[in-house]
Amino acid sequence: MTNSPLVVKGLSIKGPVICIGGALIDELYFCDSKPVPGTSNPATFIRTSGGVARNVAQHLSQLDIPVELITQIGEDPDGEILLRDCKKWSIGIGSSLISKAATGKFVAILGPEGELFTAATVSNLESEITPQYLSEIQVVLQSASVLVADCNLSSESLDFLIQFSVSSKIPLIIEPVSVPKAAKLKGLDLSGVYLITPNQNELKAITGISVSDETQLIREVIQTKSIRQIWLRKGELGSEYFSEIVDLNVKPPKIKVSDGTGAGDAALAGWLYGLWNNHSDLKRIQYGHSLAALVLAQKGSHLPHLQTHDLESAFQSFYGTTIS
Repeated sequence: MTNSPLVVKGLSIKGPVICIGGALIDELYFCDSKPVPGTSNPATFIRTSGGVARNVAQHLSQLDIPVELITQIGEDPDGEILLRDCKKWSIGIGSSLISKAATGKFVAILGPEGELFTAATVSNLESEITPQYLSEIQVVLQSASVLVADCNLSSESLDFLIQFSVSSKIPLIIEPVSVPKAAKLKGLDLSGVYLITPNQNELKAITGISVSDETQLIREVIQTKSIRQIWLRKGELGSEYFSEIVDLNVKPPKIKVSDGTGAGDAALAGWLYGLWNNHSDLKRIQYGHSLAALVLAQKGSHLPHLQTHDLESAFQSFYGTTIS
């Protein structure tokens, strides 16, 4: 496949997608039966490279999209694993920070059907990838077609990237990650952000408002905060997509879920694949759902053998749409 220049509002840019945020080691424990709090639960275990920004970057690279990752990686055995895997997946890390601080870790306890019971994250990203650091690598940021930031970053670094995006006219996509981390966006000026991708609880954390009419809330957010697009993820109910000119409600494929870890990261990567190839808003969401479905059907947060034809086949199978 030949990489296409990205066209956004008349801009034609050939630079990479730059993902800024978490790169972690994932430790996933799958309980043999429904987890019981306050006691030991028999389980099976897998350990992989993870982190929201890193997962998105891996999927994009596997889909033949040039990608750079800006993150913090420690000078420790976990960091060596991440560096090895970034090289394996052709993820550019020339502007990542290799530091004495420990590599981050994500530990999740899941039920036998892959449902998340609880999880914990340890990361030094906030204290390491600072506005000062980002300012020092602005030349790299300016080479991007699109910037993707996750809320593992500090509020100050997210604010820096928002302002940089507006001044450079490079689209910025923000992935909230979780409810506590989404709350970092509540006090920020989000004017001009190209896309945010919350679920229902993360949307409440971002806005500080709990309402029954989410559609009306999102329309008000787009109007008052000047966010260009909001993609609301609703799990097995699918997702809704809003901008000033379009409202979409897209149903997800029906699949058997093995593990819920990384589905949102995959959905964003699938959406970016659709954007990169200049597909419509609807097809971007469908590509996102299709890649998320492939990840949900296996254990772990990413697909080690993903290729473009796998996503295209899943898209055809799930949505039966002629690809244009």
